[in-house]
Amino acid sequence: MPISFTCECGKHLRAKDEGAGRSVKCPACGAMLVIPAVSEEEPPAPEPEPDPPPRRSWEQPASARPTPPTFSADRYKDVLAEKPARPMRDYAYFVLLLALIPLVFTLLTGDKVSNLERLLRSVEKLPEGAKARIAQIIESDKSEDELFQALPDGRLDGAHLPYKTYVHYLYAFLAAAAFFGLSFFLSPADDNNASRVLLTGLFTGTIGIVFLFLAQLFADWTQGHIFISRNLFLLVAYWIAFAIGFSYRVALHPDSNFVVSFLGYTFGVGLCEEVVKAIPIIAYYKDSDRPDWRVACSIGFASGVGFGVAEGVMYSANHYNGYAGWDAYLTRFVSCVALHAIWSISVALFIHAHRSMLDGPLAWHDYIPRVIFFVAVPMILHGLYDTSLKKGINSLALATALASFGWLAWCIERARATDVAMRPRRA
Repeated sequence: MPISFTCECGKHLRAKDEGAGRSVKCPACGAMLVIPAVSEEEPPAPEPEPDPPPRRSWEQPASARPTPPTFSADRYKDVLAEKPARPMRDYAYFVLLLALIPLVFTLLTGDKVSNLERLLRSVEKLPEGAKARIAQIIESDKSEDELFQALPDGRLDGAHLPYKTYVHYLYAFLAAAAFFGLSFFLSPADDNNASRVLLTGLFTGTIGIVFLFLAQLFADWTQGHIFISRNLFLLVAYWIAFAIGFSYRVALHPDSNFVVSFLGYTFGVGLCEEVVKAIPIIAYYKDSDRPDWRVACSIGFASGVGFGVAEGVMYSANHYNGYAGWDAYLTRFVSCVALHAIWSISVALFIHAHRSMLDGPLAWHDYIPRVIFFVAVPMILHGLYDTSLKKGINSLALATALASFGWLAWCIERARATDVAMRPRRA
């Protein structure tokens, strides 16, 4: 191997191994140099070995493992923060469930005594002369007015009010006032106002009831006629009324089975009454740009209460006065009003969830499928409830009333969740 060495002048020289120890002259500067035994220059460094592959985190000691990145709590405070507890007022609608308690007792422990037995009990308390007079009235098939005039206090045994009375109007006023005040507690909207709620209840309890009554008369009249017209509006209106009248007939017929009665009540009573209660709600949503779901609750509540109170007055005058006990009035002016409110609030919230269906100009025939869609679920529940009462299946009627409240609870919670999701998040 040649020997490499360097002169003081910086000249690099090389010599064979045999020349070690000899003197040579530097060709650059002429200085005499002695050839060293070994090379004065360092051998080239060996190529570095490749680094071994990195060890996995579980193969490294804890001290050598990488530290996980840290995150700022402020950055994720909205996610990490605990959700605040919901106020009890959010569950205030359960008051409507409590209002169904009289209905529960009526359906589970209803009076099994017939009116004939109660009439006999009332007659037993009278002297012989009065008994003979009542028997004569019954045999001559005279009016109920004369019969109740001859009875003690003008009522059957166990009846709460006499046949001729106006006390049921007082009950109606008290029920309307109580539910009217309750509406502001159940749905406290920012733009809620007393006049809107009051006018909605008055509209449904007066104009709505009159409209329903006239529609029923027209539907009953169509059953004996066939009508054909080139006017599309008149033609559709007539045959819708014909279908409703037919539904009423099959629903009320004593020989109709459960399924036929259910279809009749659903597309007769249920459809008509729920549509009447939905009219002010639809009118509000056609005029309002960004309605609050709580306002929908208050309007639906007022509409249902107005209808329920008006219906209670009619039932009291035609069926309860002189016949029914106090529990019938309590059920009618508390539970039945609450049940109508439950159905109408559900319709209002369903309209709120699908309010885009009312956007833009709509022709009269555009409303028919939309309105049926809005009232579909309460309409079916209403029909099932009435059918169960007609057939004496009180347990099914009670289950239907509870299912109606369950549907209302789902509509309210969905509306509240949607409202929270659509609120703008804070930066």
